[in-house]
Amino acid sequence: MTIFSPVSAQDWQTGLTAFEAVDYTSAQKVWIPLAEAGDASSQESLWYLYGLAVDSLIQKEAAEMYRLAADQGFPRSQNNLDLI
Repeated sequence: MTIFSPVSAQDWQTGLTAFEAVDYTSAQKVWIPLAEAGDASSQESLWYLYGLAVDSLIQKEAAEMYRLAADQGFPRSQNNLDLI
């Protein structure tokens, strides 16, 4: 089980702030290392970010991020992975 530490929560929030400001490059730069470290919130957030892309390679990466978050028990990711 992954524990959502305050540091990663703060870092994830930094990515969310960038995402909401439509600064997708900065959001991605924040979330990728967190996602690679196993942070399910960042994995799921990258799915949303990548879902904005029309490139099929990026869409495959988006599905992989959702799968990683779903594997950690994120119900919304599990549900949405079923939908795609």
